[in-house]
Amino acid sequence: THAIRYAYCTIFAASYRMTPESVVLHTGSLVFNGAFLTMMPAMFLGATFILHKQFDAEHQIETIAEEKVTHTKMVPSQIIAMLNAPNFDPAQMQSLEMVGSVGAPLHLEHKEALNQALPGRFYELYGLTEGFVTILDKLDYDAKKSSVGSPPPFFEMRIVDTAGNDVPPHTVGEIVGRGPITMPGYYKRPDLTANALRDGWLHSGDLGYVDEDGFLYLVDRQKDLIISGGVNVYPRDIEEIVVQHPAVQEAAVFGIPDEKWGETPIA
Repeated sequence: THAIRYAYCTIFAASYRMTPESVVLHTGSLVFNGAFLTMMPAMFLGATFILHKQFDAEHQIETIAEEKVTHTKMVPSQIIAMLNAPNFDPAQMQSLEMVGSVGAPLHLEHKEALNQALPGRFYELYGLTEGFVTILDKLDYDAKKSSVGSPPPFFEMRIVDTAGNDVPPHTVGEIVGRGPITMPGYYKRPDLTANALRDGWLHSGDLGYVDEDGFLYLVDRQKDLIISGGVNVYPRDIEEIVVQHPAVQEAAVFGIPDEKWGETPIA
């Protein structure tokens, strides 16, 4: 709705510390909801918004240096490409105040590489187009580097079991939330709406837990959970180990049928 898009302006301008003097670079497509995370607050503030025709890591780095870019947001594969680009030079990118990750979890190995090269600039956003987010602020990274942050002001989050009951900290359950950008429903799909929105809470279908400070830690998608020999196996746990091998840049783990174990993971 229009009200939701307006909320993007103020929520993300505040969360990313954007001002009218900010220079925002967007290197992805505008057709995806992630584009609104920086475009809407930039337009609202009257900041500079630079749009590339398509993503090219070397061109992105050149633009950051030439235009003194302060804010940019990317998906994990773009961040990895930037880190591996032949012209990647942190000394030429000191204008950056935010390097944001969105769209999928960024493996810890790549987070650490980014933060060693450009410390104190990393933000991670976990969210659904349907309208719930958490943000890991750059000032919280050192203490909560495995987390995807906490809900911004005016958002609420719960972790619930299969019966819909709240679970205590460090207990894995489904992530549900609500806030000023939560959708009213799917267009002409009351069946999908009824499943996703229950008593005003948006059910993500994602598994996670919170710590004592209310910071969220992603575990996996409910539908991606592998049950092997009666044990819950989370693909992301395996992926985090696999990508530490120097010959592996990205990894995806999923379950396949197994006569002995019921399911077994494969990468």
